[in-house]
Amino acid sequence: MVTVRKAENELKDDVARFLHEEMNPKISLERWQGFLDGRWAAEDAGYAFIAEEGGKIVGVLSGVYADRKINGRDVRTCNLSSWYIKKAHRGGGLGFKMMSTALAEPDVTFTTYSSNQPALSVCLKAGMTTLETHRMVWHTRAEPAKGELVVMRDMDAVAHLMDPASHRAILDHESLNVHPLAFRTEDGDLCVAVFSIKQKGEDIAFHEALYISDRALFAANARALADAILPSEKALMSVDSRLLSGHDAKPDELLELPVNRGFQSAGLEPHEMDFLYSEIPLLDLKLY
Repeated sequence: MVTVRKAENELKDDVARFLHEEMNPKISLERWQGFLDGRWAAEDAGYAFIAEEGGKIVGVLSGVYADRKINGRDVRTCNLSSWYIKKAHRGGGLGFKMMSTALAEPDVTFTTYSSNQPALSVCLKAGMTTLETHRMVWHTRAEPAKGELVVMRDMDAVAHLMDPASHRAILDHESLNVHPLAFRTEDGDLCVAVFSIKQKGEDIAFHEALYISDRALFAANARALADAILPSEKALMSVDSRLLSGHDAKPDELLELPVNRGFQSAGLEPHEMDFLYSEIPLLDLKLY
């Protein structure tokens, strides 16, 4: 009989070994262990849900938990991530049981940023709703505007100007492959943003916004920011549309996502769910 439960902390090495050996051996065991270390939440938050048969792990659904302050509220989020079930145990509803078990925590806001449509379908069946369907895109221009914004990449130098939540987010991700910046307008207003920069498609450098501190300010200055940060060729700036919802951002394109993103909210609005504190920076993944 297969049972599903939240994994105890003493099983972290076993879960990491399962993910390394069964799901993705290209990711080292040490890196899997780091992925499961629970660095952003209290020790009792958790890190994975497991399916066991006869005392052996046959499935893992990992969760990146974080205790965050969002718009002045203390909240707990969990990005459901690396999910693998041994082939002999697929097709009988075990995936749905694992996802339902995870989503049963009422005080946690869950997200999934998976590029796997069947996995998203299980998430939605288990209780998630659609978080995102589109992204806004700004392309490199042949003659970009100059001088409209002051862009600063030395985050230590502007730390005293940041709001506490943004400062905490920058510190929490400083060892990861993300690209934080701050920009200031001519009026002196400041916005902090964190980007992931990845080559996709025809060797295009996607500058994906993972976090935005001031949505209205970013939307009003998105074109100028793209002009300031994008290289001269084969590059674009991309922002999930929910992150700028309610603001007149005027992108060059509005593109449909290949696979929607999902979430189950414990009181948070879609625009409050960014990509920090998730598998995206932790495993240095491309955002599809």
